[in-house]
Amino acid sequence: MSEVYKVYEVKCKIRRRIVANFPEDPEALKWVAKKEAREEKMSKEQEEALKQELLALHAETMEAMEEEAPTSQRNIFLRDEKGIYMTPRQIKGWLKEIFRMIGVRGYREMINHGVFVEPDKIYFMRNGSVIKKADGEVVNPITVITPKGQRSSVKVSEVINAPCEFSFRIKAFKKVADKLFTKENLEIIKQLGGDIGFLGDRSLQEGQADIEIEEVQ
Repeated sequence: MSEVYKVYEVKCKIRRRIVANFPEDPEALKWVAKKEAREEKMSKEQEEALKQELLALHAETMEAMEEEAPTSQRNIFLRDEKGIYMTPRQIKGWLKEIFRMIGVRGYREMINHGVFVEPDKIYFMRNGSVIKKADGEVVNPITVITPKGQRSSVKVSEVINAPCEFSFRIKAFKKVADKLFTKENLEIIKQLGGDIGFLGDRSLQEGQADIEIEEVQ
């Protein structure tokens, strides 16, 4: 047993489908980085490092997709030669949303510095195999702001349908774990976190999952 960390095994089964939220257009990534930097109160250097990290993920994904040119207004899943995956940064964002909603003070700093998600790539699985391709796409109407005012457009996003599952580990510094991952909060993560869902279009109740959490260390 570690004297420094508590470790939790998290298993998720998507209920209906999960929708991609990573922009295929690399130009959109600078706005993603800027938004996250503002929310996380990052320095300019940290924002630039985040942008470069996103661009590296984008390059790897484009290589795995073997597409010549990205498409604007389309969201895709991250992938490599093995298949489609999520990152620890995306899981941490999900945790922050949960603890923000239940009103835990200081959650952001605790998750940023005292919580670690493993592995580096969290692959989507189906029937024991890594999912390599999206099952299809969903098209949703959106409103965009242009120099000439508002106009209607559409957003195309890749989707993966159920059955789909994934798992990861949360390693938390014990003092952080004692504040964030209480017995009551673990139950909230299972229920509220499952209803909040993962990745894109969560306001439309996409990406919802049934979640199991077990303390393993």
